[in-house]
Order: sequence, then C-alpha cells, then structure tokens
Amino acid sequence: MFDRLGALVFRLRYFLVVGWLVAAALFGAFAPSLSQAGSADETSFLPHDAESLTARQVIADGFPNDTAPAVALIVFSRQGGLTDADRAAIEGLRGYLEGANHPAEIVRYVTAESTPSLASMFRSSDNVVELAQLDMAHPSFLPVTNDAIDAVRAHIADSGTLPSGLTAQITGQAGIGRDYLMAIKEGTDRTTYVTIILVVLVLLLIYRAPLAALAPLLTIGSAFLVARGILGLMAQAGVPLSSVLDSFIVVLVFGVGTDYTIFFISRFREELARDDHDEALKITVGRISAVIAASGATVIRRPWRRWWWPVSG
Repeated sequence: MFDRLGALVFRLRYFLVVGWLVAAALFGAFAPSLSQAGSADETSFLPHDAESLTARQVIADGFPNDTAPAVALIVFSRQGGLTDADRAAIEGLRGYLEGANHPAEIVRYVTAESTPSLASMFRSSDNVVELAQLDMAHPSFLPVTNDAIDAVRAHIADSGTLPSGLTAQITGQAGIGRDYLMAIKEGTDRTTYVTIILVVLVLLLIYRAPLAALAPLLTIGSAFLVARGILGLMAQAGVPLSSVLDSFIVVLVFGVGTDYTIFFISRFREELARDDHDEALKITVGRISAVIAASGATVIRRPWRRWWWPVSG
C-alpha cells in the first residue's frame, strides 16, 4: 500500500506541493486561531451531567436576578484612605457603565453605595480599598466579554475619569479570564518565534546549506498553518477545543515535523546511493510513509480513545 502511495505522490508531486502551499496561505490568512475561537473555560469540557454544572443551573434558576454568567470586580484603592470624592467618582462610573453608550455585555454595576447591604463586603475596614461588581451577559473568556473588559479598562485609564491618586484595577472571573487569554497569546507568539529559530539552527547545523534547510522549514510551516487552521475552524463550529492548544501545536508540529523531515531526507540520501533520483524518491516515500503513519497513530490513539470509550459512573 505504501509503495503505491509513494508512486502516486511522485506522479502528483507538483500538484501536492502547490496544493499545500495554497492551503497553508488560505488557512493562515482566513482561518481563526484557537486563541480566538477556542475555549479557555474549563467548565466547557465537563460532561453535561457534572455536579458542578447542575449546581450552577440550580443557583441560576433559584436566583435569576442575582446571578450572572460572569462577574468582574473593580478594585479601587487609595493610600491613606478613600475620600468622599473617591466614592462619588466610583458611583459616577454608573453613567458610563449603565448609560446609553455602555458596553452591551455589562448587565449591572453593583456598588456599596447602590446596595448598602453589601457595604461591609465591598469596603475594607481601614477604608483603603473598595470593590465594585460588574455582572456580565456572557461567560468569561469569550471575545465579547474580553472586549467589554478592555473597554472598561480604557475608560478608567482616561485622564479625568477618576480623582488623582485613586487607582482602579479589574479582576474577578472575567478580568482574570481576559488577562489569562492575553498571556496565552503572548506566550504562544514567543514560543513560535523561539521554536522557528531553533528549528532553523538545527537544520542548518545538520545540512550546512540554506536551501537544504529551507525545504523542511517550508514543509513544516505549511503543515502547521493547515493544522492550526483546521482546529480553529473546528472550534468555531462548536467542537470543544482549548485555546491553550495554540502553544502546544507550535512545539508539536515543528518538533515532530523536524524529526520526520530529517528522517525522510536521510533515507533519501541512502536510496540515492543505490538508485536514480526518481526511483529513490518513490522508495523513500513508500518506506518512510509507513513509519510516519505508525508514529502518528501512537499520537492520536489516546484522544481517539477518549472520544468513543464509555465513561463510567
């Protein structure tokens, strides 16, 4: 079977190369990334009958006006203690957070001033810190929620919004989720750059020729863009995929891809010593395809088992 595959790949080699390059360009340009379409909310990967999700639904049904899919906390503080002007400014944010031009994701703005029963929870005993709560319309980690957090932070950062000396930071589930995704994106970008540089150095050290190193790099890069794009489209279509996979894909595809290309080229050099160029290429593809397919099967075996294996209990 793999010998016939090698002969087929050889006959269609130009179409396959052009096809992969076009696919890589299209997926790289138009497919969503996992950091955008994937989910960083661990509860989305739980089974529907999980006790924690059931309890969350019971709370939502019992207290429909007091629960929200996500909550952000604004932490106001001033060294030496908050002033009356500070409290007036905290309550004054309501004009923006619940006004005509407020972010649509914000459902309620809860402060100690508007809800006196929460004053003991929202105000510190030393009068240095005061909390305010933002109830969001959608869960944390979603782009719409993250955009709302960014908009509130930008508004607070504007000069004149808060009195001088009064600081405000956004935390809570929604705030931490926004920062978490930003950290993932920055970490993925750094991982991508470092991985590509290391792969280039390894290939240059092995082949000692820029063109010989360029061919594997283009192959691996195309596979990375296509794989990343397919996963992004799957996540956008509703398949539960974690946004943190972005950083793992970089290491996995470039790391394993480098091993496979070195393995392939080494075997091709061996075959060139016995046959002409065309025959050596056919034999190499036929022999190495079986090895790569077996190696790939070991990688996908465990996730595949998770999809079909019945869950006990």
